[in-house]
Amino acid sequence: MYIAYFDRAPDALGLLYWGSRLADGMLIEEIAASFFVQPESQALFPDPNDNAALVDAAYRNLLEREAAGDPGREYWIGELGNGNVSRGEFMLAIINGAKAETGSAADAKVVAEKGQIGYAYAVERGLTDTANATAVMQSYDRADAEASIAAADALIADFRTAAEAAGSTEAIVELVGLGSDPLGL
Repeated sequence: MYIAYFDRAPDALGLLYWGSRLADGMLIEEIAASFFVQPESQALFPDPNDNAALVDAAYRNLLEREAAGDPGREYWIGELGNGNVSRGEFMLAIINGAKAETGSAADAKVVAEKGQIGYAYAVERGLTDTANATAVMQSYDRADAEASIAAADALIADFRTAAEAAGSTEAIVELVGLGSDPLGL
């Protein structure tokens, strides 16, 4: 959701917060709706009636492509405008649609790769600075995914090293239990 809404990697503390809400029984649909009342969302999407801007941003942020010319664009603008789906439901649908077997393989690849970058930033490295989270996601390029993933990995490592070396005010939060081998065993 961080990628679709904000075009950034999740920050470790925010991911921990929402993961805790999910573990406490909050539904993913409620979390998706809650993202829209956050100050970051309010700043990015100030007009709750500008459905075209929301749809266009979700395509750019999540799929790294323009929505213009995509038949889904007009469909989603209409569904949002008619009140058939909420903004949170739309975001979940665009995420799930991109990952579905019936979706575009290229879109699924982009979502998976951007998800890997977000995972490395928040879970593996435990970083929390949102400006750095934006910078690392901006390094991704759909046209040259392999090189851009390597660049993102290097940025993430540099951010972690710099934070540790400088005694940064950026919290470095290890999310133990979320990684495939969080203790390095």
